[in-house]
Amino acid sequence: MKRQIKHLNLLVYSIALSFTSLAQADESRPPDKSFADNLSSEYATCAAYYTVMVGALTHSGESELADQYSKNGSVAFDYALEFAKDNRTEEMANSVTTSRFTLYAEGMMKEIGNDASNVSILLNQYAYRCKEALEDPESFAKKILAEI
Repeated sequence: MKRQIKHLNLLVYSIALSFTSLAQADESRPPDKSFADNLSSEYATCAAYYTVMVGALTHSGESELADQYSKNGSVAFDYALEFAKDNRTEEMANSVTTSRFTLYAEGMMKEIGNDASNVSILLNQYAYRCKEALEDPESFAKKILAEI
């Protein structure tokens, strides 16, 4: 666990450095202070997505895949929390991240009508983006920066 947190801290630092480099390379574009907050929101969305999918996968008997999604959800939540700490106290970052996660998960459940058989709606909307966010966080951060 300590190794994962150390890796997460290095990743957050690396992405922050990438953001600084990109902002300096494009002097016509002022640095956006909401960058970390946008990343936090994206990762909270992914944490919610993976968590909702765990319920659906467990319901369908896909316990091995559900375990992987559960791990992905935890990692995404940790990323969301780390990025939320950028402009907040740790207590406030915890509160904001938990609130986002809850709102997003409730919205997703509503979107599928609280019916696990409708998860293809979520797969279509979140699967690729969340997979990219976890597999290539630096590239994902650059994509978010471009969207700002």
